[in-house]
Amino acid sequence: MKQIPLAKEYFGEMIRHYPDHDKTGQASMYMGHIYYQGGEMKEAVDFYKRSTKAKDTSLAAEARYRLAESLYSMGDSERAILAYQAVISEHPDQPLWVQMARFRLGNIYEQEGKKELALDFYAQTTQMKEGTPNITQAAQERIQSIKSQNMHEMDKDEKNG
Repeated sequence: MKQIPLAKEYFGEMIRHYPDHDKTGQASMYMGHIYYQGGEMKEAVDFYKRSTKAKDTSLAAEARYRLAESLYSMGDSERAILAYQAVISEHPDQPLWVQMARFRLGNIYEQEGKKELALDFYAQTTQMKEGTPNITQAAQERIQSIKSQNMHEMDKDEKNG
């Protein structure tokens, strides 16, 4: 725990003194992680936003994804959805982050009861050629679960109707 204040000081100094340095985006990302892990979401959001401007597109995509996660953790699902969608539209060359964003959008829409949207995003997740097998499998499982729930609800409606 003693290392965290030192890390904040070190990365903060780097960001302040070298705002245009190639590694400043990474320093901002680390600061975002520190604040996120500490439950300080507003601060995490601020640092992740800075990292979205990084020249390194992989870093920028990760920052946008982590920004979305932070917003969602704050209860701001509307802005989180926009940030996840930005990962997909702004970083199509980053398949890991795109796949993860699609999966999380599926999760959010499923939690909101928007099953068709959830199914659509889960399907997009499974169709990615460069996707991660674990995420693909998780999306397939969510699709099966939703379809099973839909069948159960239809059977229930027929018995009551």
